[in-house]
Amino acid sequence: MKLISSWKSVFLSLGLCALIFSTASYAQRSRISLDERVKFLTDQLSLTTAQADSVRKIFETAEKDRMAAFQAHRDDRASVRGAVGNIMKEADDKVGALLTPDQKVKYDKIKKERPRMMMGGPQSKQKKTEGDKSQ
Repeated sequence: MKLISSWKSVFLSLGLCALIFSTASYAQRSRISLDERVKFLTDQLSLTTAQADSVRKIFETAEKDRMAAFQAHRDDRASVRGAVGNIMKEADDKVGALLTPDQKVKYDKIKKERPRMMMGGPQSKQKKTEGDKSQ
């Protein structure tokens, strides 16, 4: 009987590992790469080479901090959300400090659009649906 229980534990552990690795792999594929984020801001804000290099360093540090927050608070989703929110705000503040006044205006617009872009646009769909209901 112990042998069967032991095998069940092994298979359950293997299944759990497979689930964790496939979820992590999917999350990495769906995220926008660092290069893409820097290029996007460079294009949208007309960043200089020096600004783009600084933005890259800020994003690299923020990503390391984000991963550390996930590890430190892995059992508490609310803590992870709070820590990641603080990391994003800090990165945004650092990027903002690099920008000219005109670039800051554009960056503020990009930040306001961020939730919609991250979620693939459901807010715009929701607004359209609400508009359809009122007609």
